[in-house]
Amino acid sequence: MPVFSLSGRVAASTTITPLNGITIRLYGPASALKAVPGVKFLPPTPQVQWTRQLTGFGGSRWECWSKEVQPKVRGITWEQFRDEALLRNPQLHADGRLFRPYKAYLIPEETTVPGGVVETRTGAQGNYSFSLSQAAAYELRIETAGYQRFVQPVVVNAQVTQPILLVPLVGNAARPTSNVRSARPDHATLPAKIQLLIAQALAMLGDDAHVFDTLPPDLRRMCYGAGFLSDPNHPRYKDFACADVVSIVLKAAGCNITWSSAANPHMADYYHPDRGTPELVEITNPRDWYPGDILVYGSNKPSSRAGHVNMYVGPFSGVDRSGKTYGLSDGVDVVEGSLDFWANGRELGTGIIGCNLQRCLQSKRGAYSWVRHVRLRELAKLRG
Repeated sequence: MPVFSLSGRVAASTTITPLNGITIRLYGPASALKAVPGVKFLPPTPQVQWTRQLTGFGGSRWECWSKEVQPKVRGITWEQFRDEALLRNPQLHADGRLFRPYKAYLIPEETTVPGGVVETRTGAQGNYSFSLSQAAAYELRIETAGYQRFVQPVVVNAQVTQPILLVPLVGNAARPTSNVRSARPDHATLPAKIQLLIAQALAMLGDDAHVFDTLPPDLRRMCYGAGFLSDPNHPRYKDFACADVVSIVLKAAGCNITWSSAANPHMADYYHPDRGTPELVEITNPRDWYPGDILVYGSNKPSSRAGHVNMYVGPFSGVDRSGKTYGLSDGVDVVEGSLDFWANGRELGTGIIGCNLQRCLQSKRGAYSWVRHVRLRELAKLRG
């Protein structure tokens, strides 16, 4: 075998089925690829490449963009940076999508270094391989119909194995499937409306912008961040309020969420059980939980204005749209979103996440003094 090689297997992320005939391109410095058969050299024109190593920086992706990328790199937008940063720096997922000053990251820079590309295709068992003459930092790319674009930086300094999982698109639409699934043992026997509700809630786990882009137009309009689409640099761009998540899930499941209220569906108070809404019923049995149940939080008296809501869907596991993994041992069974906010120097609320019901009831999300449990009356009828 050659001293330097890169090989692996390409499979679908949802079924682990090997994918045959997939074109894989390997990009790298022209000097490192010059001896590889079939190399195509790229002109030394200014290009954006994710080759700058960043250390000593701490903060959010927006702070990194504002300080390290936007003033120095042309030809890349905030949206492109925000999404690509997660693809090229998987360690961000484990750190709440925040840069840590004691870790190293790859960020974009403008370069005129000549580059090259070689390509190959997967075999019947999804296998691929590249034989290389020099150690270097390379980049794997796959863009193929029916699957989400794949980009993976890889340092080849020996015989390196890199498996690849491609995320399917839904119905040929330009949106990835969610790889999060309900772990309820009775899931298959639940009413169709409840199964649809769970599926919509789990499909919304991930970074706000990723999730926003997967929604159909009617559900996008229900998102608070839809009002800022003309300004991609606005902090509320594609942002979800906590009540948006609840409202969108219920609407997608075919539930009626239109009633008279002093609040609107962007506001947690819209789901307050004391506002005289006949479509809501408060549940007082601490053991009675059903997918679609809403937790309403607030401070001061329990009748005061609500400040937060989230939704119980039952246990789940899998990998969300932004690459965050939820295991059964995590005990997640509640889905929630939040408008972006800052706390202790950290930007929070930038994604829709999973959390644990009992911890929600005990800690009241760490910011509230009361929590109440409500159910949409039409879902209560399904519960029986």
